[in-house]
Amino acid sequence: SDRKTRRFMPVATPRRRLEMQDGALSCGVEVHLMPVRIKDVFDEVQISLSGRLKEQSIEATFRSDAGLAPALANFEQLVQVFQNIMENAVQAIAEWDQRPECGRLDVLVSERRGDRSNPRSWVEVRISDNGPGIPAEFRNNIFDPFVTSRDTGIRDGASGTGLGLAIVKKIVEQHNALIAVESKPGRGACFIISLPRA
Repeated sequence: SDRKTRRFMPVATPRRRLEMQDGALSCGVEVHLMPVRIKDVFDEVQISLSGRLKEQSIEATFRSDAGLAPALANFEQLVQVFQNIMENAVQAIAEWDQRPECGRLDVLVSERRGDRSNPRSWVEVRISDNGPGIPAEFRNNIFDPFVTSRDTGIRDGASGTGLGLAIVKKIVEQHNALIAVESKPGRGACFIISLPRA
């Protein structure tokens, strides 16, 4: 019967989901990279989050240098990166008991040109919010699997599995890109992604 079948179906636990995601990202299939406009990625994610942004009174803005070159990236995977980071920010602001009346999510994109020591040029994306921020002692661990905002002590009742940023890091590494975070408790967080310039 259907009931018996469901009893023996494997459950996709959070750890198993991460293993499946790891497999999808590192199974030997080459990631197809092409020139990607960061504004197109932002627009895609903003549309998918529009309901949550309106519901939580959070404004999302985008700014970039004039004539900005595209990044060398996989569009779908970059959408996943933006989605995970921006969803985390929305959730952090929404669940913070000291949240500002108007939440803010700002995406700033600029170009970092290389020099003699490192001739490579980068497209730098800064995704910042005015949420609760991240304590210093957790900043080095936030990309580890199953580390959630509950562990920081800022949001005791927070939800989430702690997989979103682990997946972000995996995708960024596959792009030969870099990611870092800046934050002060109570003053928001800023994720900085440096992508190869197309």
